[in-house]
Amino acid sequence: MVTGQSGSGRDGGFGGDHDGTGDEGHLQLTTLQGWRRFVTEVPGMPQLLAEPVWLDLDQDKRLAYDDDRIEHHSRLLVVQTPAIREVVNSGRRLAQLNRTAHYGRCGLVVSGPARTGKTTAITQLGKTLEVIHRRRYPRSPGDIPVVYITVPPAATPKMIAMEFARFFGLPISRRSNITDIIESVCGVCLDARVTMVAVDELHNLNPATRAGAEASDTLKYFSERIPATFVFAGISLERSGLLAGIRGEQIAGRFGIVRTGPFSRGQQWTTLIAALEDSLRLHRHRPGTLTRLETYLHQRTRGMIGSLLWLIRGAAIAAVIDGTEKITRKSLDAIRPTLPPRPHRPSRGDLTRDEFSKIRQWRKKGWPISAIARHLQRSPTTIKTYLSGDRVPGPRARRADTFIAFAGYSRRRFDDDPHLNTKVLFSEVADLGYPGSYQSFCRALRRHRLRPDCPPCQMPARLDAPPPPAGHSQHPQPLPMAVSPVAGEMLVSYLGRLATANHITIGDLLTILPPWFHTKISNHDDRAQHHMLVPAATDALHRLAVITGTTPTALALALPAFANGDLPAPVRATRACQRCMVTRGIHQAVPVHLPACQQICTRHGLWLGAADRPQLDLATCPEIIAAQHRARRLLRRYTPQQLIFAQLAATRHITGQASRGTSASIRPAADWRRRARLLKDSNRHLDIPATRDELASAAIYPDAIALAVAALVPAPA
Repeated sequence: MVTGQSGSGRDGGFGGDHDGTGDEGHLQLTTLQGWRRFVTEVPGMPQLLAEPVWLDLDQDKRLAYDDDRIEHHSRLLVVQTPAIREVVNSGRRLAQLNRTAHYGRCGLVVSGPARTGKTTAITQLGKTLEVIHRRRYPRSPGDIPVVYITVPPAATPKMIAMEFARFFGLPISRRSNITDIIESVCGVCLDARVTMVAVDELHNLNPATRAGAEASDTLKYFSERIPATFVFAGISLERSGLLAGIRGEQIAGRFGIVRTGPFSRGQQWTTLIAALEDSLRLHRHRPGTLTRLETYLHQRTRGMIGSLLWLIRGAAIAAVIDGTEKITRKSLDAIRPTLPPRPHRPSRGDLTRDEFSKIRQWRKKGWPISAIARHLQRSPTTIKTYLSGDRVPGPRARRADTFIAFAGYSRRRFDDDPHLNTKVLFSEVADLGYPGSYQSFCRALRRHRLRPDCPPCQMPARLDAPPPPAGHSQHPQPLPMAVSPVAGEMLVSYLGRLATANHITIGDLLTILPPWFHTKISNHDDRAQHHMLVPAATDALHRLAVITGTTPTALALALPAFANGDLPAPVRATRACQRCMVTRGIHQAVPVHLPACQQICTRHGLWLGAADRPQLDLATCPEIIAAQHRARRLLRRYTPQQLIFAQLAATRHITGQASRGTSASIRPAADWRRRARLLKDSNRHLDIPATRDELASAAIYPDAIALAVAALVPAPA
């Protein structure tokens, strides 16, 4: 049951947080020197002197003797619990399987509540593998078969790479980029024949944040580059989100999970206490005292091995210091608890059938409800509910997904507006009847993998404008060539057209404008009004009006950057009608924000699709333009959100019936396919594969609006 002694630390394990220098630094397992000392060190157990000899010791020898016993009690022993045994056996098996694997190597995840022995388990596995490696290769003392790191809080990819470099002692400067650090670490791992990498405190990674997701990807990249078995440990990893989503599915598929938890009262708990009691070195302690207090110890520690070790260590050290030389219930009461967290209680409806059968058997034997609840760590109300038949054992029935009806609308809105705020979208779907809260809405978006997608925002371009030249007037005169803004035009587009018309660069133009413009165009979302920019927006608007010769009111109405939230909602990002621009002398694409229901330029008969798609000529299909007029009339009675929602439902209905080939869909399917052929013939100059989706959307549009009218407008009585 007892395997040996260990260094002190957290989680029933080891640790200390030193600077890694000097003798104390060697106790830190996250350095190579500390890990090697942990592997090779086997501290002896002090002998308990006979009482006459102990009483005859002089003061100096008595103090040295007591110090040896205090140091022993601060370490105690590593008890081979079932969890440690399973981790060591599984780790050794995986290490053998991965020795010849070139890809797809499997790993191990150790998960459980705090203070249940996770760190102890993975460090004992590492120690076992290193001892085996030393025996197998006695002439390779420079090998580093095991690497042990911990994940720092709010970890970033570079912090993870630095932890690996810190373990090896690589001289990495803060200016080194992450690519150089990874290459150095992987090179050392290959040369040192690393066979196991233990990553502790993995719960510090938050995959919901961008930095956490990138740090998780960095760990996966290390597992692909380093031919070793990776072992992860952390608190309740299966509930932290690390095993969910695309990244988590791959980890869950390749890594086996060993769950640690509190001990229940029984033979294992009694044997654990007896093993710890046998290791005590106290002169007046009666054997069997702690074993008789097993119920009390279980109540104090809730079955957590880390809390049990803390309690017995503290009581033993106090007994040596105060001279009582024994552990009693009174001395245990004097030790302040470490407050282990309460175990996770299963949620409603997930009582297993085995547990339910045990409840019925214990109830027939006369057990009270409180005893059954305490034994199963459930509330008495839950036990009564199951016994009365109000609940049925087994897995909880899945709730209906209330978001599924709004998934198409959310996807359409994200496609229309790459910078759509989730709170704005939530208010829109709430007006349409979504019953959930904002937190449930965000979880549903992650579950359906819906999010704004703006490639320029993911790789923002820096625009470094030179400072104004010396002696330059801070009150500039109007530029020689005036340029009128297009309704809904993005600010960077307007400034670019203004600079081109006056034969200067946009950087030269920014030198005569306030710094507000440089900051504003660096952000690709014109409608985002940061609170630091709002006070300077008025001055920036008037300065732009001076140099363009346009009134501030006209600029504010045309440019969303100065709208302060006055744009019609919802809106979509697209390109202005190219024929409208030609009539105004503009021969370039102009990105604009238009109302989300405006799909067509009715003046020139062009279909305004996505910003990166060509515009379709609708001259051969006038019914599509008529449908746009009909949609505008509907907006007098209904909100844009209601119209978009009804249009999407109608589109799904039309395409679904067409794919099934029902008789009711023969005529609508023939109509929109006829329109698709006409549009394809009249737009042969365009790239047809790139416009296939736009052709289908434009062809279905009249039928979708007709069905939306039928759904929105009530039938006459």
